[in-house]
Amino acid sequence: MTPEFSIPVFISELSPGGTTVKKKADETVRAALAARLNLSAVEKFEINMRLTPVSKGGGVIAEGYLAATIVQPCSVTLEPLVTKIHRTVSVRFDDVDDTALEEGEDIDVDAQDPPEPIVDGGFDIGETCVQLMAVEIDPFPRKPDLPFEDYARSPKGAEEPTESPSENPFAALAELKDKLEER
Repeated sequence: MTPEFSIPVFISELSPGGTTVKKKADETVRAALAARLNLSAVEKFEINMRLTPVSKGGGVIAEGYLAATIVQPCSVTLEPLVTKIHRTVSVRFDDVDDTALEEGEDIDVDAQDPPEPIVDGGFDIGETCVQLMAVEIDPFPRKPDLPFEDYARSPKGAEEPTESPSENPFAALAELKDKLEER
C-alpha cells in the first residue's frame, strides 16, 4: 500500500539543529484519505512538525501538531457531522529491535510508548501523522444534543416493540429458559 500523504524523511538529510516539515494535503490526497478512513470527506489535513536528531542514543524526535477537518455521518441520524481535530504530536523514531513481545508477556500500559521504527535510514512522518489522526476519529459519532429517547422507540414513537414476540430472536431463548426453570 502506498500512503496517500507520504513524506519520507531520511536521517542523513536532517539538519543537526532540526528540520521543520510543513505540509497541507491537496484535494486528491484528502479524497483518498476519506476513502481509506471511511469518512464522507476530509476537508483539511495539515501538519507542522519539527524533526530533531537526538545526539544521545540516536533517533529523531518529531514534535508539532496536526490539524484536520473531517465529515462523517451521525451514527443515529446519518446527518453529516463536521469534526475538527487538532492534536499535539510528540513521537520518537529510532532503530527498533524487531523482536516483538514474547507470547504471553504482559504489556505495561503505563510505560512510555516504544519508538516508531526507522527503516533503511528513514521514516514516513506523513503516514505516521495520518495514523495519529485516525486514532482521534470517533467510530460512532453522534449529533450533539440528540435525545436518546427519540431514537430508542419504534419509528412511530410507540412504547411497544414493533415486532411480535415470535419475531424477536430472544423470544425462543426466553421460552427455553422458562422450560428449564420448570424442571
